[in-house]
Amino acid sequence: MNNDEMYLTKMLRGENMGINIYEKYIKKLPEGKYKKEVESFQSEHIRHKTRLENIMKHRDIEIGSEIGFQGKMAELMTSVKLMFKSDPKAVLKEVHKGELMAAKYTEKYLSEFSESIQPDIEKLLKEDRERINKINKILKTI
Repeated sequence: MNNDEMYLTKMLRGENMGINIYEKYIKKLPEGKYKKEVESFQSEHIRHKTRLENIMKHRDIEIGSEIGFQGKMAELMTSVKLMFKSDPKAVLKEVHKGELMAAKYTEKYLSEFSESIQPDIEKLLKEDRERINKINKILKTI
């Protein structure tokens, strides 16, 4: 397995995990603007997943839908944390933490990709950072 294959697989696993965790955030939020915003964040992750899958298809890399043990543990921990959080600000702070972690890993992986894939990953990272900025703005106004 080369670096591109290994890190694309890790990123796809992360997107799958993020999509699943976003489902938990969405269920915790009341109807309204915050829920709609978090749903749009989840939609962005779904688009990222599709883009990663397309990159992988073009390189004949096997596409998996699993999230792995780490992903299952992250989902479990998120469920436990959310049991004690009922207001939108607390939920959005958890969204923020998750997004920061995801961007951190994407940045870490970026230099491991071949030059042909780096621009695609940089674009995903740029969108992740924009999403973090949106969450920061929401948290300041809530």
